[in-house]
Amino acid sequence: MGDCKVSMVYDASFAIFYQTSCVGIITMIQNFSKRQKIYFSLIINIIFPLAGVSTDIYLPSLPAMSDHFQTTKAMLQLTVTSFLMAIAIGQFIAGPISDAYGRKKPLILSIIMQFLATVPILIMPSVLGVIVCRFLQGLSAAFMMVPARAIINDVFTGEALKRQFNYSTISFALAPILAPYIGGYFQQYFGWESNFIFIICYQIIIFGLLIFGFKETLIQTKYLSVQHFTQSYKKIFSNNHFIICVSLLSVLMGYFSLFSILGPFLIQVTLNKDPLFYGKVALFMGLAWFLGNVFNRILFRYGEHGRTVFSMILMLVASMFLVYWSVTQSFTVIGFSVPTFILIFASGFIFPIYIGEALMIFPPDIAATANGCLFSMTWLGFGIYTLIGAVLNASTPLPISLVFFAISLLCILLYYALCMNVKKKGVS
Repeated sequence: MGDCKVSMVYDASFAIFYQTSCVGIITMIQNFSKRQKIYFSLIINIIFPLAGVSTDIYLPSLPAMSDHFQTTKAMLQLTVTSFLMAIAIGQFIAGPISDAYGRKKPLILSIIMQFLATVPILIMPSVLGVIVCRFLQGLSAAFMMVPARAIINDVFTGEALKRQFNYSTISFALAPILAPYIGGYFQQYFGWESNFIFIICYQIIIFGLLIFGFKETLIQTKYLSVQHFTQSYKKIFSNNHFIICVSLLSVLMGYFSLFSILGPFLIQVTLNKDPLFYGKVALFMGLAWFLGNVFNRILFRYGEHGRTVFSMILMLVASMFLVYWSVTQSFTVIGFSVPTFILIFASGFIFPIYIGEALMIFPPDIAATANGCLFSMTWLGFGIYTLIGAVLNASTPLPISLVFFAISLLCILLYYALCMNVKKKGVS
């Protein structure tokens, strides 16, 4: 996997990418006061969890919704897939629009559209209607996520920028921690509709925060044109370092996304557990992602190479153990949950590294386009995993264990490609 020399090369290359991209552009960043920076950090970290809440809070309700709409689990899983695919597609468009028109207007329009797409879910007579609404909800959510992340580039620089990216992944991680746990209680006592009512209330709160006191952070907007669109994406997709980082991030999403889509059926149907029990297991898995993000922040002073190698060793060992256990032992919650926890922790540990690594390559004038591209591809990866989950046999843990092992191997190969790409730059 490499040695100290590779780590030095890797870190030095990262510094060169960042310094080169910022030459002549640093003056475009506004000088915000410390109080303003705290305010922006607070509001964007309230916004970030909403997309995750919209995905995760109703997962404990999937079996109940399957009965309500008298449809298959695969069709219900498409309500998750449609949201993820839409938010992936939308972010490709949302990036250039946010760079052209700023951050505030797309954010406000997004929240309004999400509200209008979520309310009809409560009265839909068929699952097809829910799938369509979820697609529209995801498409509008893309225009919330991209400007919110771009605000970080507008307001912060240097090490503060890297810290804010880490904080943003921590706040985003709160959704998979708390949402299924809360959703389990909602399902148990109030039914599946209560989960979407919670989402609507969340949207109303964010709308109020944006209307009162939020200031535009992009100092220099530009005219939106096809030429600007194509030039921005040509610049982004021609950067090999960015493409490999994004590919790695997309693959890392696999552990959590497959658990999210298959977990409700494995635990509630195969093991005959109630939604509250699943909510507690999902809370355990969400805590793994959250702790991974937090420990990455705590160990920030250690080299990125060392943190990455440590995580990938954990992923490989845990996935191999899970395959062995699935073949030789009977299905139990503990036997499945402990190695899955380790896998999600390890992926969450290095996920923030490569978000910052990828986005700090580009200057603020295409910050929204770059982060829209990055997260579009990661959400697309999430969506593809939900499609894989829909065709896997959800009655035993063996299929998901084999996919986890394949993900671990692919992560190692992508990191090796990243190291080789750095060496080709000739940094010493």
